[in-house]
Amino acid sequence: MCIRRLQLLAILIFLSLSTLSNADTCKVLNVIDGDSLIVSCQTYEGILGIVGVDAPEIGQEYGTESRKCLEKLTPVDSKIFVKQIDLRTKRGEVISYNGYKVSSRLISQGCAWVNAKVKTPNTYLKKLEKLAKKQKLGLWSKSNKMPPWEFRKRYNIVDNEGDWRKPNVNLGNIGGENKRNSYIESLYSNYRECYVTERNKALKGVKSPLYFGTLKIMAEMHAEEVCAPLRTRK
Repeated sequence: MCIRRLQLLAILIFLSLSTLSNADTCKVLNVIDGDSLIVSCQTYEGILGIVGVDAPEIGQEYGTESRKCLEKLTPVDSKIFVKQIDLRTKRGEVISYNGYKVSSRLISQGCAWVNAKVKTPNTYLKKLEKLAKKQKLGLWSKSNKMPPWEFRKRYNIVDNEGDWRKPNVNLGNIGGENKRNSYIESLYSNYRECYVTERNKALKGVKSPLYFGTLKIMAEMHAEEVCAPLRTRK
């Protein structure tokens, strides 16, 4: 019996190491909502959405509870592992320091929906969602279960990991760091002018005051990133 247990333990350790072999080690700096973190990784720093899930927005029913779910799974200052970070959508597969997938925990506890924007949703997550719904866990216990994508559409809110980062200065279309810096410097005379303008443009059109605080954090990060080349200019 003891030998079998040791063999099982060895298999679990091997599977854990293989799962994390290509993962980036990150530190959680903040929890924005039920599916978004601000992280500092070895190869990436900024806002990170958890791939495969879509949580209620702050200001939406169960939005605060969903955020608390994620805080328990990934506390501020804790270490996590992130696999396959998509720099376009700012999403990645998040694994806790204990080795479990955060997306699975969020869905199984009824803290989030399976992301409807994914063309081929994870079948395992869909099974977990179906079970949580049947057991009326978390958000499934509420009478008004509006999906977050419908809530965003109704209140003109853009998704906070990828879609909101449609910068007024489209850095992606300008090749090379020097060219991007020169382009930004040609638009603004100093950092403050750039920061205020880019921040305000990112916040323009937001109709939901309940969501303003969360979007404000992301708008400020966007402005800091875009205007970084002007920091030394007075």
